[in-house]
Amino acid sequence: MPDFSSHSLWNANEDNPIAHALKHRSNISLRCCLPHGNACKDLALEGLLRSLDGRDGFLTVKASMPISDKTQREADTECAFSFSMERKQDDGANARFGVSGQAMILQTKLNANKTLESLLLRFPRNCTVRRLRMNKRYIWKPDYCRLLRIMMPSQIPDTRDDLATLLRQYAMSSEGEQEICDISAGGACVVLGTDLSHYTFGADKVYIFFFISSKTEQNEHPFVFLAQRLGYGHAKNKRTAPVRMRFLAEMDWSSQDKKIRWLDVRQEGSLLLREHLKRFKDVESTLSTKAHEK
Repeated sequence: MPDFSSHSLWNANEDNPIAHALKHRSNISLRCCLPHGNACKDLALEGLLRSLDGRDGFLTVKASMPISDKTQREADTECAFSFSMERKQDDGANARFGVSGQAMILQTKLNANKTLESLLLRFPRNCTVRRLRMNKRYIWKPDYCRLLRIMMPSQIPDTRDDLATLLRQYAMSSEGEQEICDISAGGACVVLGTDLSHYTFGADKVYIFFFISSKTEQNEHPFVFLAQRLGYGHAKNKRTAPVRMRFLAEMDWSSQDKKIRWLDVRQEGSLLLREHLKRFKDVESTLSTKAHEK
């Protein structure tokens, strides 16, 4: 399934996101104004599709909650829906997508408590689909990091000795402040420092991201990534705007050769870093819905 902004729902086949939601029992969120108790209220609903006939779907309501005390005399005939799904790409990697749109309410059923029990919906001919972040993003603090070196060498180090030489060079340079703002298994938002922040964007610009966290044990290797710049984050306290980076490859420490072996992590991120970040129990984490972020 490609990255796209809209998708036709005219045919209920395997590529149809709504048919996918039925098959995989996806949790569907809805926003609407419908009878609740003795009045019509703005509601947040969670439900499951039970059947699908063309574009008409029967949905049972798992939970409903008023999101406003305001009431309306009449119920809406439309509701906003959204859900997420995973699809395997042509290269075999899994990707998460968010699906959203406006559905028409054909029929409602209340239970004995006068709360919604089920809905008959007519889904639109087209819905919006966008790729979601696969990895949790962790909001970072300075004391979570023991050592950070973000470097842009003239050439990628070929051996471990080349990497050690590069680290010594940058340790002696005045690269200025470097700081992780947030990080995930697939990338990070970082303050690069004065020596690196002035570089312009370019597809051929590759950075070395060398990182040791406060949770790294003495017998564990540091994380070393090849990274590419994607864009800018939000500047805080009038500082230089941080740069958002995507990890392209990870150094494979399991190889005993002096020559560095790089593992491609562009699709799903670093498995080792994903597990490592779970050690930070008190750190705030989020899953962004922004398209194409890792």
